[in-house]
Formats: sequence, structure tokens, C-alpha cells
Amino acid sequence: MEREEFMKLTDILLTEEEITFTYDNHFIHVQESCEGGYDGSVYNSKEEYENAEDPIDGGSCETIVAIAAIEFFMDIARDLTEKGL
Repeated sequence: MEREEFMKLTDILLTEEEITFTYDNHFIHVQESCEGGYDGSVYNSKEEYENAEDPIDGGSCETIVAIAAIEFFMDIARDLTEKGL
């Protein structure tokens, strides 16, 4: 992912408090948590997300830094791809 695109995603997350994007053949949804930090889910596709299917992975990232949260969920997607999922 290009640095400019990565910074744009970060700006959107800070402004809108949630973001969805495709990375490494996975669809990612990240949102601010009401308890602080960020919650995120990783799906096989945008269609699975839109159909409210269960994500294949996800969790919470206890950081106040939006860019770190995005990287956290991108790392999950990358790991899933390496495992063939």
C-alpha cells in the first residue's frame, strides 16, 4: 500500500471514526471502540461484510493511535493470506 493511501485511510478513520477497505485480498472494517482503542474485523470479501457474515478474524487494538490500529488489522490480513485463508 502506498504511503499516501495509508495516510488517507488514517485521516478517514480519525474523522469518521470508522473505515472499511480492501487489503491483501481481504476486506477490513475498523472502528473506534466506545471503551477506547479500536475494534476491527477481517472478512474474505466485501460481500461477506455487506451480508453481515461472521468475520474470519479480528479483535481489539488497545491504542489511541489510528495509524497503529490500521497496521494491526492489516497485519492480521497479511497473516491470513500467508496461511492460505
